[in-house]
Amino acid sequence: MTKKTITITQKYFNIPVNNQAPETKVIIRDLKNQNTIRYFSISLGNDEYDFIAYYDLSEFIDHEVEIETENIDDTTKLLTFLKQSDSPLGLKELYRENHRPQFHFSARRGWLNDPNGLFYYAGKYHMFFQHNPFAIRWGNMHWGHAVSEDLIHWRELGDVLCPDELGTMHSGSGVVDWNNTSGLQRNEHPPIMLFYTAAGRFSPDPKEYTQCMAYSTDGGETFVKYANNPVVGYTAVQARDPKVIWHEESQKWIMVLYNGDQAKTFLFLTSANLLDWQISHEIAFPGGRECPELFPMPLDGCEDNIKWIFMEANSRYLIGQFNGEKFEVEAGPYDSLGRYGEACAYAGQMWSNAPCHRKTIIHWQQGDCCSTEFNQTMTIPVDLSLKSFFDGVRLCAEPVKELKKLRGENWEFTNVEITSQAGTPEEFLDIPADDCWDIEFELDEKSNIFVNICGEDVALDAESRNIRISAATFAFPVDMKELKVRIIIDRSSIELFGAEGRIWYAKRRLTACTQPVLFPHQTCGNGLLKKVKIYRINSIW
Repeated sequence: MTKKTITITQKYFNIPVNNQAPETKVIIRDLKNQNTIRYFSISLGNDEYDFIAYYDLSEFIDHEVEIETENIDDTTKLLTFLKQSDSPLGLKELYRENHRPQFHFSARRGWLNDPNGLFYYAGKYHMFFQHNPFAIRWGNMHWGHAVSEDLIHWRELGDVLCPDELGTMHSGSGVVDWNNTSGLQRNEHPPIMLFYTAAGRFSPDPKEYTQCMAYSTDGGETFVKYANNPVVGYTAVQARDPKVIWHEESQKWIMVLYNGDQAKTFLFLTSANLLDWQISHEIAFPGGRECPELFPMPLDGCEDNIKWIFMEANSRYLIGQFNGEKFEVEAGPYDSLGRYGEACAYAGQMWSNAPCHRKTIIHWQQGDCCSTEFNQTMTIPVDLSLKSFFDGVRLCAEPVKELKKLRGENWEFTNVEITSQAGTPEEFLDIPADDCWDIEFELDEKSNIFVNICGEDVALDAESRNIRISAATFAFPVDMKELKVRIIIDRSSIELFGAEGRIWYAKRRLTACTQPVLFPHQTCGNGLLKKVKIYRINSIW
């Protein structure tokens, strides 16, 4: 290891990244306070690079720091090409990159995965996310931060949680402490708490995983880590992903924690003050893993008939009752999200404190974005409801209503007859090519139609009551009369909804810029489209 000294004079360190270069470990120590303030791995670039990683070190301006790398060549290279600045460098073409999704959230630079710490406060939806600012692959876990007033238009802020001596910053949740049970309130704003896993095995001094907390006293503008972290110590190997909620009936805070891949169980913990926690219950979830969610849902909209939903990272869920200590299973597990193969949605999390008891959830949309500057996105946020069907009670998902604000130019057709001999009707060929669409179909009950949507083949088989897309097949419930499907296309992404929200599929795909709806000649099948609505979707950027 080699060391060099430098003074921090401006807000950002800007470091060029070459995705193909070998990784080197970097440790930054504050000589004033004699402590490690940052550590990360990075593939160093030079005059040739894929992107510039910008890193906020503003709290250490005027401090002399020691930078340590694995060898003298890396140290020389880092200091030669590192630039300090008061604003991030390398963002000139931001959001205009070739593969940038136009209405799914993606990080400005680097890697993104699980949504974390979601809460609503003072008219803003806050979304944190697993973020690697130094590469387009997983690692160096920080918490990125973005805010929105409508769940659709997002403004990315800086990273709020950085790796420390306890480990890197893995997934967790956020709550508003309205009654100041923590005693941390300092002004008119209630404390806002972020709970996260400190992944100790990635620390320079490896240790066990623990559960920690950071809090804000200024309405979510800034966060500081709790001085007495961890708030939950070691429970099992790699226990992680604390989900915290307020349980009104017992007047307690509840934490659900995945107890690691060896235990393969989930722990329920309780607290009166968000700082001191006791284990109350342990539950097995058949096939369940990571990123738990726990929330009450009114059945069929009836507030007098509440069911509790316990969900894991693959969006499989149990239905039951929860008394503040134990979850009693009544039904399940069921799938709320279609997952077929790789590059599917994962690790969904719901916004706490959402207005009107709204149950809105967003997932990490797994899959390579084919960019050298950023990677991975979020799904569209969806609203959940709990409905009764002939085969039991099920969760249903629909895109948030705010998405319709992005709709632009549109076309509508009724009673369109499709035949293999005729192929695509002329009126569909007249629609200009694009790569962002919101399309609604309503089928006649005897139709069997194959349609190509921006390069993706979709089979709408009303006779067998199936929808097929890629390798996935979804069935309409037999008692459902209307056969309606909504398909939403973004650059490199497709999401499908149907059957009153029982069908929900989100997939990373390399979509094409074409007319939105084409019927391949001789293979398109036969049938009647009772209604087709096509909307061009405008960019959020």
